[in-house]
Amino acid sequence: MKYLRFCFILFLLFIISILTGCAAPEMVIRQTAQIKLNQYTDFYFKTESGIAEDITEELVQLESEVSKKVSALNKFQHFELGIPKETKPNIISAKAVITKINKVSGLATFFIGVFAGREQITIEITFTDAATGKNVCAFTVNEGSAKISATIDFAAEKIAETILQNYQ
Repeated sequence: MKYLRFCFILFLLFIISILTGCAAPEMVIRQTAQIKLNQYTDFYFKTESGIAEDITEELVQLESEVSKKVSALNKFQHFELGIPKETKPNIISAKAVITKINKVSGLATFFIGVFAGREQITIEITFTDAATGKNVCAFTVNEGSAKISATIDFAAEKIAETILQNYQ
């Protein structure tokens, strides 16, 4: 009887760990687009770390994913990583700041399982008109269960999706 109870508890813990690990990343819109993006010919993208931890790998991955997805849209005459050097009226820039990250090692997950904790990442994205310095659009991508690389890919998709939705 005790053995069955123990097995049932283990089974419940297993199901709970699967269910809590399957949540999708969320996007919180902080500011909807105020203007259409089709008036811009140049797009710049920059990543920053908003935390003390070394997250160079994640920043490079985010730049790479955004570069692939925005270039595939073929909506801008010029796309560049970094910040614009001039303040012409046809330039829009997007800045992605990773404000929170919690990495969980594969070894800890293997040995401790669900009790090792969740990977978490929060990325704040802001679109800014280079000529005026005004924010055009802003949103936050937040995830607390999936792998960090999947959330970075989701953030890149949301940046490309925001451009498409506001380009008309």
